[in-house]
Amino acid sequence: MINPMLIYFIKFLVPAGKASGAPPVGPILGQYRLNMLEFCKTFNADTAEIVDGIVLPVFSLISSDFSCARKRCFYTWWHF
Repeated sequence: MINPMLIYFIKFLVPAGKASGAPPVGPILGQYRLNMLEFCKTFNADTAEIVDGIVLPVFSLISSDFSCARKRCFYTWWHF
């Protein structure tokens, strides 16, 4: 099996626990033909332990088969 080539690298900001099909997530993922619902469910589940509304950077690697490998930066805020 041949590994798919990386064709896009996108970066965007999403508030923790607030990903939805509305801007900014919907238009960004839609132009690359990615599954918005799956991304939003996964992102919101992964960021459930973070205070709602904290803006997090998201880095997505999109392959030639239009699958998406998402990497979320570590916390961008200080927790004391």
